[in-house]
Amino acid sequence: MQRLTPKKYPYQRISEERMKTMQDILFNQKILTVYCDFSGNNKTNYLGIAACFVGNGNTFVESTRIYGRNPKETALGEILAVFFAVKTLPVILERYRVFLNKPTKIYIYSDYVQIENIQSIDFKKQEYIKVTSELIANLNQLRERFNWCDISIKYLGEEKKQNIYHKAAHRASRKA
Repeated sequence: MQRLTPKKYPYQRISEERMKTMQDILFNQKILTVYCDFSGNNKTNYLGIAACFVGNGNTFVESTRIYGRNPKETALGEILAVFFAVKTLPVILERYRVFLNKPTKIYIYSDYVQIENIQSIDFKKQEYIKVTSELIANLNQLRERFNWCDISIKYLGEEKKQNIYHKAAHRASRKA
């Protein structure tokens, strides 16, 4: 017989105020919000990356697995997750066309502290330099293609607490 013990982290109910904020994000018709995250697996040496796209009452979660990357490189994983979101965004915007008038703003959130300053970071490792330059190039192409909206990358910060959409991206990255 298995002995039942209390959970280490008991379920915490989301406050009404926070749930209202999550609903405002979900039903916003002018802003498409994207939450990115990664998860590394040390045993199999791969990264799971995911993005949760939220707006106009719709939520889409996309994820993929990347092999041959060091799962301990958290900064690289976060940058790759944002890069994945930027590459997936045109497909999502095509899907959204059915449901959504063109958003005026797209916010891409990451829990990597330096993500807002990604263009000015002087990385030493070649792998970081390559991924960052590809991210910036793809972001610039995306801004040209969808010039009717403002696309920005932001640090998640305190918004991470009790954020069901970031948790969805995190879960999807773990399952990838």
